Amino acid sequence: MKSCFIYISLCLLFFLKPIKFESNTNQDKIETAIYQLIGNLPEVKSYGKKLDSISDGKLKVLLIITKKPDKEEPFYWVEVGNNFEGRFVVKYNFFIYKKKHLDVKFYNTLDEYIISLKEWRL
Repeated sequence: MKSCFIYISLCLLFFLKPIKFESNTNQDKIETAIYQLIGNLPEVKSYGKKLDSISDGKLKVLLIITKKPDKEEPFYWVEVGNNFEGRFVVKYNFFIYKKKHLDVKFYNTLDEYIISLKEWRL
């Protein structure tokens, strides 16, 4: 039985070709810039410090790109939250429009409206 397992493992190693994933480097750069931009917002940094202090460093801020632009909705949707007891708890939602620069808007999911960061901060 053991020798059969070893034979199958060796066959898999030699005959299976590695899967190659195409990487859109421009897309990767945009997404990296989005993560940096959102991660550096004062509100997100403050949220991270709060999570750290109330959980003795166990909870961390997570940023997830939930949606990428398409023809109907030309924005990235980024959710900011944390992983609490195995479920993602969202604190903030941002829409990022890619124009000549990355334009960040706050999205209120409860009332379903989008406003600028300047308005949100008032």
